[in-house]
Amino acid sequence: MLIIFGQEQDPHVLEIANSAHKICDTTVLNHYDFFEHTLDVRKGVINDYANDAIYYFRIKPNFFKKLEFADRYQEGFWYAEWANFIQGLSHTVNISNQIDPLTNAFKASNKIYQLKTALSCGLSVPATIVTNKYNCIIEFLSVHKRIIYKALSSILPANNKTLYTHLIDHSNIGMLESLIQSTPGIFQNFVEKEYELRIFANKSTSCAAKVAPKSGLGQIDWRIEQRNPIYYNYSVNKSLQQKMAEYLSKVGLDTGVFDFIKSSSGEYIFLECNPHGQWLPIGAAEDGERPSRIFAEVLISKLESLQ
Repeated sequence: MLIIFGQEQDPHVLEIANSAHKICDTTVLNHYDFFEHTLDVRKGVINDYANDAIYYFRIKPNFFKKLEFADRYQEGFWYAEWANFIQGLSHTVNISNQIDPLTNAFKASNKIYQLKTALSCGLSVPATIVTNKYNCIIEFLSVHKRIIYKALSSILPANNKTLYTHLIDHSNIGMLESLIQSTPGIFQNFVEKEYELRIFANKSTSCAAKVAPKSGLGQIDWRIEQRNPIYYNYSVNKSLQQKMAEYLSKVGLDTGVFDFIKSSSGEYIFLECNPHGQWLPIGAAEDGERPSRIFAEVLISKLESLQ
């Protein structure tokens, strides 16, 4: 049995559930709809489900439903209690019974940790500094001429708008001094590219799309055009697949959504690997595969290992 802890409105959850139903009994649990949940700590099971059930936690930044509360204390208490319940559940259930164990997924979501792990796997990464020191960024810019800024976290701003990657050069750096000094951020050299890749991979295979946005802003951050037809089927070579498999092993995950740049010099440059990234766009590529098969293969392997 597969138990998915996530939003039924999330199209990724729907795709996984539809695919998993063909393999085993599947249940989707929405905590915020006030289902009654009981965790037996000694048995490590929830709601009397069999102790050989497989668990998958798909936690996104907006996983918690926006509710109305009497005050901020009540709101903070509600969110904290649910977050601790979910984390406690993931700690109680055996790692072998989880796909992309939640504890590992939280750690693997850290972008600095991702870059260090990628380097240890022989993957190339852009020149990177993480800082809020304006003078350090000025020096970095003097070397690389054009750099990009990325947020360290995936938290959405109050207006729920995506915080996109920004291009910085000598024409706009002066206007950003106060913002730069307010919080640390990721600053990387701007890599001239042929295209970008989004890859949904497990340790043995992958499903990939070449991403080729049309606009100038889309060249900086293709998510600006993510609803447009910018995806093309792509085959990952053996060397890159092996390095992604090594990466997943090191961070303790079964799957991951990788972003790479194919540079103008022909090199694959690692950008990040999101444990709960959006892999559905890969299926939008012409003649593309259904990326849910990547998850299905892991589910089958997990079920077989528990028999």
